[in-house]
Amino acid sequence: FNLKVNREKKVSKYAEEIQGLWQRLGISEKERAQFMSSLSDLSPITILNCKAELERLKALRDEHVKDQIARHKTAIGELWDEMGIPEDE
Repeated sequence: FNLKVNREKKVSKYAEEIQGLWQRLGISEKERAQFMSSLSDLSPITILNCKAELERLKALRDEHVKDQIARHKTAIGELWDEMGIPEDE
């Protein structure tokens, strides 16, 4: 019973992180569904699959950090321009 509870907690923790990254990275519903269909139980394989997916998503996030920062800088610049405030302020 204790082993099952521990595995449920692990899978739940991984699932929460995975879903957050899916959302932030814009992972398609199709790709999400494919991964979810591979999870059928609380076996060690399922836990390893969750861990691997989380690692994959974190690596993908890290690859896109520079692009995200550049997009945010551009958006801030556009908002600044819309406000009509000189750049030296």
